[in-house]
Amino acid sequence: MPDSITLQTMQFTGTYLALAIDLPGPAIAGLRKDHILRLATHLNTQNCNALHARLNLSQLTKTQEMQGSILGQADQIFADFDFYHTEMGQTPAKHGWIDLIFSPQSDCLLTLGQITVGRRPRANF
Repeated sequence: MPDSITLQTMQFTGTYLALAIDLPGPAIAGLRKDHILRLATHLNTQNCNALHARLNLSQLTKTQEMQGSILGQADQIFADFDFYHTEMGQTPAKHGWIDLIFSPQSDCLLTLGQITVGRRPRANF
């Protein structure tokens, strides 16, 4: 897979492994309660169990976290972060990152392709 990173664990004895993806300033500038942020990537795994995504936004004196459900088929996955039912987006964020959290078995092979992060307004009905 072009533009990818491959990670292999051998005799891994920990409970989880996290990869932090720093978000550029324009990605978090002006986030509002009516926004949905989406992470999309290609992912191939062998012997890796659970996969979770967590959005972190640092605002003045605190950092807020939001879990995103990983959805998708085969090797194309995505996670949506909907701000509507949270307090996120009410105070401007100074810094943001997404943690991809894996629960590898002893020997895990993971290939993560190009990551795309986008945002869109939530539909109003």
